[in-house]
Amino acid sequence: SITFTGTAAVSSASAGLPDGLFVPARLWEAASYLTAFILFLWVTLSLAHITHRVCGYAESIRYLTSRSVVCRDEKLCAVFQHAAAQVRLHRKAVLRVVEEGIHLSPCTSGFFTPTVYISHIQAQMAPDELEYIFLHELCHVKRHDFFLKMLALLSTSVHFWAPFSVEVRRQVYEDCEMGCDRMVLSCIGKKRCSRYMQTILAIAEQRLQGNVIRGELFSYAAGAKEILLRRYRNLLEEKPALS
Repeated sequence: SITFTGTAAVSSASAGLPDGLFVPARLWEAASYLTAFILFLWVTLSLAHITHRVCGYAESIRYLTSRSVVCRDEKLCAVFQHAAAQVRLHRKAVLRVVEEGIHLSPCTSGFFTPTVYISHIQAQMAPDELEYIFLHELCHVKRHDFFLKMLALLSTSVHFWAPFSVEVRRQVYEDCEMGCDRMVLSCIGKKRCSRYMQTILAIAEQRLQGNVIRGELFSYAAGAKEILLRRYRNLLEEKPALS
């Protein structure tokens, strides 16, 4: 290709364009600056999204840790350890009980030392209900759902501009819940399915009693009617548990 000098045009060879196509030098330079600006803006906003969400999660954990205590109740600890044995969990997990007056759905957090948080009200539930709660939360630990949720959070933060990013993250969180439901069902048996679902509904009703603490990486909202219906249908289906 012929290369024009000066500011008249840029050749196809130097610009990486098809042969015979010439672009004015000033236009090509403006396009390069615009591309660099868009890339810089994308990276900056992506980092801002990630920082905002991770900081929000860290603040929720800091608050929960300061307003909770490690469980010392022998009965609760016995049920917790029994649930860990049922899911064959070989990692150390900690149970913390949040002080009275704070409402939250049972949730799990932590990379190296997974921590299960339950409210003061949930700590007083029937032993079989506590077993279901602990089984479900420890299934999250067994399946490494925290890492999956972190990956979904980071990837959708990078693609924050995409209209489907929120739906993708919601679907990942919901799939984690359904996968744990199937895993719990494999531990307790089909006959106890209705009692397990009643426990899920009881926790959903507790959410109506006040503000619920929720971080970006906590379990997906359990109180939405549509999600509850999908989880119930999921429990009725014959699917193998993912462990």
